[in-house]
Amino acid sequence: MTSYIHPKEIPDVILLVGTDASGKDHIANLLVEMIEEVDGEVEKRKQYITGKHTEKESGGQKSRIELILEWFILHTFKVLGGIAPWLMLQILKRDLQKYQKSDKKLVVIGHNCLRGLAFYWGHKYKTTDQIRVSPSLSESLDQLRSIHGLHVVVLDVEDKIRRKRIKRRELEGEADYFDQYMAADSARSERIEAFLVWLTRTYLGGVLIENNDLSKNELLCLIQASFPQKRLKGDKGTGIP
Repeated sequence: MTSYIHPKEIPDVILLVGTDASGKDHIANLLVEMIEEVDGEVEKRKQYITGKHTEKESGGQKSRIELILEWFILHTFKVLGGIAPWLMLQILKRDLQKYQKSDKKLVVIGHNCLRGLAFYWGHKYKTTDQIRVSPSLSESLDQLRSIHGLHVVVLDVEDKIRRKRIKRRELEGEADYFDQYMAADSARSERIEAFLVWLTRTYLGGVLIENNDLSKNELLCLIQASFPQKRLKGDKGTGIP
């Protein structure tokens, strides 16, 4: 069983980072449920800190415009991919400029700028030692990390688990273009994921959770144990509720 958690122990902003089929939406739904159970107010957003409010239960529930954009990115990446770092930086700066503290707890599902950088690096480099983060990007990442009450969780999943989840999405008619792209090349997908984990942990102090088909209770225990106030108390996120 998960331990009782006081609303004040829950970070103001929880950013969930991960590649396709890493379980971001599932964990976001668990977090929303957990916060509401302790009478907290919560808003779920997607793709950016200032992203639109969403009630969607699954990442597979995408609009036609979102799918067209995915198709466009994948089919023009070889030509336009070189501007990705600059473009991601500009979008990140804009996201930070727009951000205002909310009266509610925020659960943010992914950040397109972090994912875009990892996607670009995963095609260009083989190891993190080759990556050079510009002073401007480093400054913006520091600004993101300094958001009051921000807590970042980065998800890692074994390739066979990711491929199994994407296969299930295909059978349910929910697999998108990025799902198919990640399933097509295991080595490339693992590299993109590794770079995303490195970026998030190195520059945002992200807590790593290996989400390989963990149960609801296991996930909640790990998430709760990662919260700064829980860690200060030495609470492992287990015990009698």
